[in-house]
Order: sequence, then C-alpha cells, then structure tokens
Amino acid sequence: MSFSLDPNDAQFDARFNAIARTSSIDELDRLRGSQPGLVGATTTGKGKSETDTVNAGVLGIGLEFSQTGSFSEQETRDEHGVSRHYEGSSGGGAKLKIGSGADQ
Repeated sequence: MSFSLDPNDAQFDARFNAIARTSSIDELDRLRGSQPGLVGATTTGKGKSETDTVNAGVLGIGLEFSQTGSFSEQETRDEHGVSRHYEGSSGGGAKLKIGSGADQ
C-alpha cells in the first residue's frame, strides 16, 4: 500500500503521523479505509511452493529424485486501474547416495 501526501496540505503533519504510527497490516488497512483519498496504490498477493521427493535404495546405493515448483500472483490497484503480476518456477534434481543411509 502506498500513500500520496501533499506537503502544502494543512493536514500534512497529522496525516503523515497517522501513517507513521501504524505497526501492522491491519492498521494500514483501517487507515486506507478511513482516508481513501491518500491511498496511491494497494497491492495484495498470494503464492505457494511445493517440493516432492522420492528415495530408493538397495545394497548401500540410493537415489533421490526431487521436483519443486512455486507460483505467486499479485494484484495492484491504483489510479491507472488494476494490474496483475504472475510468477512461477519449477526445477528438479537427482542425488546418488553411497554408503550409510543410502538404503531406504
């Protein structure tokens, strides 16, 4: 969330101090609701990440295969309208294990 303040506004100090006193997202959200004219932009987002791992081993030799993936999205609302940003990634790997702990 961003706020736009006019330094020539007679209420500048009071508005600036109200913003500076906030110490949580909930307080910022309440301030946004009570002073909508000050809000320059609001961004919200969510995401998730997952990792899957498979292990196999026999006679002291083991293999581990892993696959990872993540996805996130953000929505920004400002004077220009709504914009969205999406980001994702994926990867994988394999490990060869020899010796103690390789049998699973």
